[in-house]
Amino acid sequence: MHDAACTLPEDLRSSSWEYNYTDVSDNSDKSKTLVISTTTLQNSVISLDGRGTTLDDWTCINNLTISSTEGVVVFKSDSTFSIGIGTNYRLYLCMKFTKVTPDLYYFYLLSDIYDVVDPDERTLAFVTSDSPADDAPICSTFCQTTQTPKIRTLRKPGMLYSLMKIVS
Repeated sequence: MHDAACTLPEDLRSSSWEYNYTDVSDNSDKSKTLVISTTTLQNSVISLDGRGTTLDDWTCINNLTISSTEGVVVFKSDSTFSIGIGTNYRLYLCMKFTKVTPDLYYFYLLSDIYDVVDPDERTLAFVTSDSPADDAPICSTFCQTTQTPKIRTLRKPGMLYSLMKIVS
């Protein structure tokens, strides 16, 4: 195991952001504080249940810069979960970030919905033994979606919420 080979946008690192999203379980609008470390999301609001295992700690492993304002970042779950006897899976989140202003980012998850986790979320899953290496080209190979994803927002605390409301 080696350190994450990932570079988050500099203004997202080591900071707190207000995360605005639609809860996939009941389609309600939610807002929570997301604390981003240098390359991790620990005890994150992005919390999924993989057959009884809580997956809420994520480590950034890969990134792809698209432009000066857009990039894709891949997080892998720090924990694994089991589906059946002896088959462990690891989850991956492919996040496409778009910097709108210094205090506002839009992002969405570049995966189709994976209905094995609860709530059903846009995530990738690999059998642990078949998981790609942290430095594999995950962004360009796996981070794709065939369905229209919902845009989520990150904003600095204190920014007017009315600027954040997005029609999906």
